[in-house]
Amino acid sequence: MIWKTHFTKEEAIAYAQTKWYVGKSEQQILDFQLFEERLCMPFELFHQALEKILRRPVQTVELLPEGWAALQKEYLSICERTDLSC
Repeated sequence: MIWKTHFTKEEAIAYAQTKWYVGKSEQQILDFQLFEERLCMPFELFHQALEKILRRPVQTVELLPEGWAALQKEYLSICERTDLSC
């Protein structure tokens, strides 16, 4: 898995409380949250962004640690094939 940040539980909670995700695009949400081990936003918003960018339903089982790396690779592959600047 690729992790860009490593928040502690307390840091993730504090960051989520800033509502950093408000007004962000789906790409901006995934650029951060897909590469942070701890959830720093409402799950529903993250899940919606993931499905919109991947253009497919994402089962919650895919969000388990075993599937996370595959989601990261899929996202980065989409970035390479499109005009997304991930």
